[in-house]
Amino acid sequence: MEKQKNLMRLQSLLILLFVICFDFVNAQNQTELEELKASMQPIEQGEINLYLLDAEKSRRFFVEKNSTFTELLPGNYKEVIDQVTSDKDLNTLKVNYDLKSLSKVVRSYNSTKDKSPKSLDIGARIGVWAGMSNFVQYPSIQNANDNNLFFGVELEAYGKKDFKRHATVFQLRKSIPGDVIDLDLTEFMLGYRFNIINHRIFMLYFEAELVRVSYYDLIYSDEATTQNPEPILYKDSGRLDLDAPLGLGVGLAVQLSKGVYFTLGYSNLVQINETRNDFPVDIRTGLKFNW
Repeated sequence: MEKQKNLMRLQSLLILLFVICFDFVNAQNQTELEELKASMQPIEQGEINLYLLDAEKSRRFFVEKNSTFTELLPGNYKEVIDQVTSDKDLNTLKVNYDLKSLSKVVRSYNSTKDKSPKSLDIGARIGVWAGMSNFVQYPSIQNANDNNLFFGVELEAYGKKDFKRHATVFQLRKSIPGDVIDLDLTEFMLGYRFNIINHRIFMLYFEAELVRVSYYDLIYSDEATTQNPEPILYKDSGRLDLDAPLGLGVGLAVQLSKGVYFTLGYSNLVQINETRNDFPVDIRTGLKFNW
């Protein structure tokens, strides 16, 4: 009985010594690999890093995961690749011991593990403006080319990197009923803007009104005729419209200070959806701010 106890103690001691030696050797190997790292060429970076040590007569490949370096040898590289990618279902059966094949499998693994949120390549500006328009999409008193004042706000979303010249525009404007044209209009518009000149301090752009939703109350009169010597008064109240004006215009923005621009625009210079044949007037000026 005492012999068995002694034998078990000896076995435990040998196992402990083996573990200590293994850890010591492994630590030495890691230290040597870390020293070699300065001479290695990084090939892939991510959850797994792939390195190449291009010696005079041979190429050596190394992978690093969780701060642990492992050399890929012709006799073990498949087992090592299977081990470091075991938490993802990747096809490693056809991986070869060459730079192209090893890079492909490590890149595939890193792409599945990249959970960092992608930064949006979108900037925004808020604008406020006022102006005047003859609103050619509506009838006019005695077909007169009269103008109404309006004010509005807009949100401009533009590309910061890939689509610097392009912007989507959301506008909301409100008309001020005049003495001649009694038009009380609330209008939401979706449009597109393209910067012909896209400088930091000066921008010149084309813009297009694509979709428009409007709610309005309109009072106007028809022109007098020989049969009707007095103009006939018309009322078009509580009307909700959805249309595609396809109006084209131009505008400019000049930087006043960092992130603040003076704007001047002529919208709907050309407009398909119009009721009258008057020359369109839709002039506005204001300020916009980087958001």
